[in-house]
Amino acid sequence: MPRNICQCPRPPGGRVECSADNAAFCLVDDYGEFRSLCLPIAQSMRLPVPFGVTPAGAFWIVHELPKRLDPILARLSQNDVAAYVREILRQATFPATGKFMMDFQSINRRLSTSLPE
Repeated sequence: MPRNICQCPRPPGGRVECSADNAAFCLVDDYGEFRSLCLPIAQSMRLPVPFGVTPAGAFWIVHELPKRLDPILARLSQNDVAAYVREILRQATFPATGKFMMDFQSINRRLSTSLPE
C-alpha cells in the first residue's frame, strides 16, 4: 500500500509515515523533541490555487490546522502565519500537494509536512 512519508527537520531528523490519503506532519520544538501526526485532509480542501481559494479552505489552513497539530501553534505571530500561508500557496494546490518546511520563530517550532496527492 502506498505511504505518505515526511522527513523531519534536523536535528533530530527521523520520518513520519502515513497512509496515502493522510497528511504527514513532524513538529520539532526548540529542545529538539518532535511529535508526529497523520491527519486526513478532505479532498475538497485540495483545490488548485489558480481557480481560487475557498473561504472555508483559507479558514481551515490558518485556524483549524494549527489547532489540530499543536495548541502552541495557535499562538503564532501574524508574520509567522503569513509566511506559513505564503509557503502553502506557493505550491500548486491548496493545501499544497508536496512537501515543505517552516520555521516558526515566534514559538520556536519547526514543521515539516508532506501532504497527500
